[in-house]
Amino acid sequence: MMTLDQYLDRILSIVGNHWIVAEIESQEIKKPAAGDLYIRLKLSTIERSPVHIREYVILTDDTIEREDYSYQFRYEGEAGFLRYDNAHQTHHKHVNDEIVERDEAPLLIDFLREIEQIMIEELGG
Repeated sequence: MMTLDQYLDRILSIVGNHWIVAEIESQEIKKPAAGDLYIRLKLSTIERSPVHIREYVILTDDTIEREDYSYQFRYEGEAGFLRYDNAHQTHHKHVNDEIVERDEAPLLIDFLREIEQIMIEELGG
C-alpha cells in the first residue's frame, strides 16, 4: 500500500527527473484532512513554456484516488494549449479549441510524454 507521502515523493520525482522540466517554479502542498493531499505545481520547460499541475487525492482503504486534477501546458507563445481535467466529474482533454471526453484520467508521466512529443514535433525541441 502506498502512503500519501510516498505518492507525493513519486510525483515530485517524476517531475524533477523529467528532461523537459527546467525548473519547479512554485509548489503548494497541503494535507487538508487525514487521508487527503492537495498538490499544485508550476513548472517551466526547457523551452520556457509554463506547465501547471494540480491534483487532489484521497487515500481510501488501500488505494489513492485522484478526486480532482488538472494538467495544463501552454506553448508557442501562449497560442498552443493542452489540458487534461475532470471538470464536471468527467475526464476531458483540451487541445487548443477542441475538447474530447475521455474514459479515464491520464497518468502524469503520460502527460509529460505528450508534452515531449509536442516539443519535438511542433517546437523543434
